Amino acid sequence: MIIPPTELPKILKDLSEIIHNVHTISGKEKPADWLGKPWACHQLSEHAKGEFLVFIDADVWLEEDAISKAVSSLRDSDTITVWPKQRVVTFWEKMIIPMIYLGLIHFTAGQICREKSPLAT
Repeated sequence: MIIPPTELPKILKDLSEIIHNVHTISGKEKPADWLGKPWACHQLSEHAKGEFLVFIDADVWLEEDAISKAVSSLRDSDTITVWPKQRVVTFWEKMIIPMIYLGLIHFTAGQICREKSPLAT
């Protein structure tokens, strides 16, 4: 579904009349030194009232107990990162997505090793 940006405020307003805990926030212009998604999340965080912030993409489907498990994990940590199960269907998805994961794991593990290595100083 493609929704023209000009129609989105009305759709959200109508939705907030049905679902009473849906609120709309008009975002500010993005500063030049920010990327779009972090800027949007930052602005949302300034309006949040809860103890925990959960940011997910629109195409993410959560298990029924995902949020409660995440909150439980946060009782022992300052932050957590959740790695989603990604459904791959096409041949190219099955070829490319594992390579992306491998690259991410290699990058993050390499960064941790460099930070902890005495040779890094």
